[in-house]
Amino acid sequence: MELPELTPAVIALLVVEIALYLAGLTTIYQWQFGEGASDRRRVRITSWNVSLGDFLLGALVVVLGALALQMTVIGLQRAKPEQFSADGWLILQGGAFQLGLLGGALVAHRLIRLRPLEEWAGPAGDEAAEPPPWGTVRGGLLLFLASLPLVFAVSLVWQQLLKAAGLPLAQQELIELLRNTDSPGLIVGLTFLAVIVAPIAEETLFRAGLFRYLRTRIPRIAALLISSLVFASLHGNPVAFGPLVALGLLLAIAYERTGRIAVPIIAHGLFNLHTLLLLLTGIDL
Repeated sequence: MELPELTPAVIALLVVEIALYLAGLTTIYQWQFGEGASDRRRVRITSWNVSLGDFLLGALVVVLGALALQMTVIGLQRAKPEQFSADGWLILQGGAFQLGLLGGALVAHRLIRLRPLEEWAGPAGDEAAEPPPWGTVRGGLLLFLASLPLVFAVSLVWQQLLKAAGLPLAQQELIELLRNTDSPGLIVGLTFLAVIVAPIAEETLFRAGLFRYLRTRIPRIAALLISSLVFASLHGNPVAFGPLVALGLLLAIAYERTGRIAVPIIAHGLFNLHTLLLLLTGIDL
């Protein structure tokens, strides 16, 4: 962790941060051992009754959608590079890729949506189809709190492993951009991309798509790991890989136990917003 000068404002922020982490640990304990813990562990997602061929077709449409929109922005940059700064074009490319993923997912859904869905109750039986014992917004907030200490702990261990292997600890390009820019326009654009666009696109693709498809076709742990590894790999950064795998696992488990994709979307957006706010205040976790 890198800290700026310990001014009263920074100290107050650190106190808030510690409170969030303690709330996260409390949430984890309540989920695992508190009253109603067994009910919270029920499986509430339904199986996706789609053939392998249709699933691969959908995956191809998603990839092509992302690449097509990103290449369109790259083409615009080459044609009119003066329209935006280099940093601005970088954000536009990232946004185009995420929007392309989401657009491709929507098109893929339309292609295969006529396939019937069948209820899958999982190991808990028919009762598992009951709604979760918390609302969507509250569930997303609690999931965000639970993610903080878990991802932080994994991040510390992961960075030590990278150092031991002699690998560089370079951050993601967009994070470095946010850390070094003082442009309000770039900050707003990057915040919108990270807090709104990316969570919707990535949760739709990796949790509601990949994980849901794999969950009833291969062992559960394999479905969790594969969807989380692909999710982390997409970000293309070795430093972020370990923590993102941990975050992906937590988001997939939450989707499995709530059956509501909005829960991991909200938690994902809050997690990214939390990271951005820390970077903007000079605290590097």
